[in-house]
Parts: sequence; C-alpha cells; structure tokens
Amino acid sequence: KQGGLWSAEDDRRLKQLVTEPMIWQQRAEEHKKFQSTFSFGIQVSAAFSHSLVLMKSGDVYSFGYLDYQLFLDPILPKRIAVQEKVVQVSAGLGYTLLLTARGEVYSYGMGKAGNLGHGDKSRLTASPKLIAALKGTKVREISAGSGHSLVLADSGEVYSFGWGRYGQLGHGDTEEQTLPKRIVALKGVVQVSAGASHSLLLTDSGAVHSFGAGEYEIGRAS
Repeated sequence: KQGGLWSAEDDRRLKQLVTEPMIWQQRAEEHKKFQSTFSFGIQVSAAFSHSLVLMKSGDVYSFGYLDYQLFLDPILPKRIAVQEKVVQVSAGLGYTLLLTARGEVYSYGMGKAGNLGHGDKSRLTASPKLIAALKGTKVREISAGSGHSLVLADSGEVYSFGWGRYGQLGHGDTEEQTLPKRIVALKGVVQVSAGASHSLLLTDSGAVHSFGAGEYEIGRAS
C-alpha cells in the first residue's frame, strides 16, 4: 500500500491470504473421505507426473498433471468418467489406457505420436475415448509407455501403436503407427510391458522377447 493507495493487486493478495487457508482446510477434509474410499482399491499405476487408482467397483480415480491444457488436482483424486466397468489401468507419459470388463480399450491424454490409437496424432484428448480399431478383439492386458502402447488380446496376439523410432513397436521398421497393428512375428504371449523406447513380451513357453532401443534395457550383449 504505497502513497496511501490500495490497488487491485493488493485486494487480490488480501483475498488470497484470507481464502487460501479455507481452501486447503476444505481439501484436507475431502482428502480424508478419499482415504476411506481408497481402502477398496485393487490396482494402481504411476507414470512420470500422474497416478491412477482402480477401485473394486470399477471406478477410476486420477491425480497429478498431464498437460498444460489438462490439469488434474495434485492433491485430490478425481473420478474419471467412463461408461463401462474398468478392470485394468495403465499410466503412460502424459496419457492413459483403460481396459474394461468387456475387453475394450479406452485412451486419453497426449497423443502426438499416435499412442492413443485413434488414427491421428491428436495434441490432446481430454476424456476417455474408445479405440474403435480394436472392435472385435477381446483384450486382456494393456501397457502404456513413454510414447507407445501395447495391447494383449485373449488370443495371445499383441497389438502395438504409437512412437516407433527405435523399433519398439515390433514391426521390423521404425515407423509410427496411429492405429493398433498386430505384431505378426509373435504368438502365445501372456504378458506385455511398454518401456520408454523398448518393449518386453512374455510367452506361454516362458520365453522373453525384447525389442527397441537401449544400451542395457533390452537385455542383450552389444
């Protein structure tokens, strides 16, 4: 307050000082409610800057930060609006994959590399969207990486999409895929895991397959 004048900025700061403690107290009270709710959680997934919690009911809660246009409350988990019951969640770098009880896959978040699987390179998809290209394929596992995604079907076949610069999609090239594409070289897969720029697959015979970039990550001598 200089020269006896009270500016709009001074008013804003005073209002912030008065209301901020009230806001944080309210958040603390709401957080206690979430603590009791989370006693029914069945799966969690954490990425670089956001986290997911899957509840026994099939509801999904998220918190953290995805993109400057898509803020999540860093303190209070928020329920994600999905019409179907979710059975698995996977948090990637700036995006999310959700698997439903019907074997369908939804994705949302940043998709500049085609990693959302919708046939484009959308800057941002703010709410869960069904990956239509997987219609007719019953999925049993999902894995979101830094810029590419893996989907395991009930048949043991694997589909990949997104960033492929280092061959992490498993198609024998370095092309990006904006739609799910089946990895024809492998069958009988029972588990998938997408890393930063590489992938790991486990088959029903116990064999582990790796592909992509990494001086140490893919487990092979150079």
